[in-house]
Amino acid sequence: MAHRTIYQKRLQWRVPITAQGTGGGLLMLARPQRLAAGGTWFARQARSLALGGIVATTVMGWTVAQAIPGFGTSWGVAQSFGAASASTATSLTASTATSTGSGDLLVAAIRARDTSALSTVKGISDSARNVWVKAVTVIQGTQADGEIWYAAHAVGVAGVTVTVTTPAALAMTVLDITGTSATALDRTVALSANSASASTGTTSATTQANEIVVGAIGWNAKVTPSAPAGYAIGTIEQSNASGTASGEQTAWKVVSADGPQGYGVTLSSPAGWTGTMATFAIATSPPPTVTGFSPSAGPDGGTVSITGSGFTSATGVAFNGISQPVFTVNSDTQVTATVPTGATSGPITVTNSGGAGTSSRSFTVQPTITVLNPTSGPIGAAVTISGSGFSGVTGVAFYGGTAATVTTSSDSQISTSVPSGATNGPITVTTAGGTTSSSASFTVTTQPATPHVMVVLLENKGYAATLGSCGAGSPDPYFCSLASAYTSLTSWHALSHPSLPNYLALVSGSTQGCTSDTCKGPYTGPELGGQLTAAAIPIPWAAYMETMPSACYTQGSSGAYVRRHDPFLYFNDVLNNGCANDVLPYPGSSAIAPALTAPGAPDFVWITPDLNDDMHKGTIQQGDAWLQANIAPVLSSPWFTAGNATVIITMDEGLSSDTTNQVPTVIISSNAQGKGNVSAPSGNHYGLLRSIEEAFGLPYLGAAADPTNADISGLFG
Repeated sequence: MAHRTIYQKRLQWRVPITAQGTGGGLLMLARPQRLAAGGTWFARQARSLALGGIVATTVMGWTVAQAIPGFGTSWGVAQSFGAASASTATSLTASTATSTGSGDLLVAAIRARDTSALSTVKGISDSARNVWVKAVTVIQGTQADGEIWYAAHAVGVAGVTVTVTTPAALAMTVLDITGTSATALDRTVALSANSASASTGTTSATTQANEIVVGAIGWNAKVTPSAPAGYAIGTIEQSNASGTASGEQTAWKVVSADGPQGYGVTLSSPAGWTGTMATFAIATSPPPTVTGFSPSAGPDGGTVSITGSGFTSATGVAFNGISQPVFTVNSDTQVTATVPTGATSGPITVTNSGGAGTSSRSFTVQPTITVLNPTSGPIGAAVTISGSGFSGVTGVAFYGGTAATVTTSSDSQISTSVPSGATNGPITVTTAGGTTSSSASFTVTTQPATPHVMVVLLENKGYAATLGSCGAGSPDPYFCSLASAYTSLTSWHALSHPSLPNYLALVSGSTQGCTSDTCKGPYTGPELGGQLTAAAIPIPWAAYMETMPSACYTQGSSGAYVRRHDPFLYFNDVLNNGCANDVLPYPGSSAIAPALTAPGAPDFVWITPDLNDDMHKGTIQQGDAWLQANIAPVLSSPWFTAGNATVIITMDEGLSSDTTNQVPTVIISSNAQGKGNVSAPSGNHYGLLRSIEEAFGLPYLGAAADPTNADISGLFG
């Protein structure tokens, strides 16, 4: 739809001018004769009518509105814009190059047709998040829907989007109306039929003299409506969706006396049609003006005194579009309000029954920090900053200007972590509204309160084929590089064959009498996960299972995920106590490091790759590639670099032909760095469990109590 707008200096009239087939526009005049070439024509063609003390002008049959005497504003349709779908769709956006006026009434007339199902409007939205309300709707047959929706005192937008329930041929016109009252909607009516004569029907008498009437006729197929008498109209919006064509025409007029209203046209040929109409009350008082406010900046909850005029009948106050429903009208020239939660820097608006007044300058919302939790911690520790005015946070820094990463944020809370290089002192938060510092200092400690331990369990290939073959042409160069850079235990052994007994032993200190991969459980005895949860100060932990369909998935194996490689699901102390929070699908190589630095991150982590990546079905090369993609991010994350952290990569069992059941085991930590291959101590999975329990101060389970199985906790970070 094209719009025509002519601008003159010292504008006094704001006049919508619309003709069938030419589109809607906004004619801006200082006085009629100021139009150079067209001034004489305009004066000759125009005639004025008195509409309840408000002057309206009819130009070649088009009714247009002018300024309201004493109001300093105009009322009527400032502009119209529309759209129609080229094919069936579930949404349609109508756009205008000029944003609608702040505080205007937006009215949308929608026509939807779906030949296979009834498609109705689900809702209307816009970029300013205005609240849209359905005024009236009507269904024609089983295929077509006609509706009118509106948003009163809307924040200005450049487009409006309608969403419908099923794909349909869509047509829509939006009117931007100035000068309506706060309660806007008055009368509605709707009709539908299949004929050449189409009508909205007739409303009951309007409740006041001065109203604007909006009517919409929609039709099936491709027909042409007649020009309606006494109404201004926009461009016909015709959807050309194949086999489902649908169109609509929206018309409007201003009335100066109360009474029933109706709108009808004659279609060029009989068709199914819908007719909807809504009337909207004209403002009975001028909109307010906002001339200033004090202070010019403040936090959420801070008190602001707003000055101007027309505040006696104030119905609303908003800070940059965020409403503050509680305010005090001190006088016609002063309103007091507090900054609402979630407000951002921008203008202040006051509304009354006549419209909205907006400040010419912006109020600055300042951030405020009230609480740090905790107030001390090591590098990498999660920190929650509470306060207000955090919307649009642009930076968080620890004392000395060390920038920290914002994990999540809301207007009242920011989640972050202690960055490397942070020192003791206040934390600062920066937003568009400024920078603020905490009154409390944050103390950076040298060690975490509990260690970080990660176990990664590979499958079946044994020591000889993996770390026993390091060198030129090695199938696992990344694994070999870790063994060389840290500590590789060359005399470490699994307990039995096949897989499941080894998994059970690793977490419980016993094979639980299981000798095959078909053991069912659940077992009633304790295991490592239950120990961590039941500790005097519970130790957060997570067991990540690659390609597991969902958290605590108890329905057996699925694709490359197998339950027999998930030992925690075999014990009641996990199944009955937070399983869905602790036994989780593996988040992937790009997400594992963020998961380890998020609030509440686990101190103990178990990772089981799926059958393709753990070397069980996949090759050694495939497993090595998985290690490089997934372990490298962990080793560079604050979870590991903060210190007191250990990553253990081992294997459930060796080759069945290896009578010693030797398995590769690499310890990655600050204490294990640079030791390379070591043959002592000689140990097994029970020794690994013992070492983990030793690190966390937990009692030994089962055979882990036997020191002859080895204790390698001295190699932990």
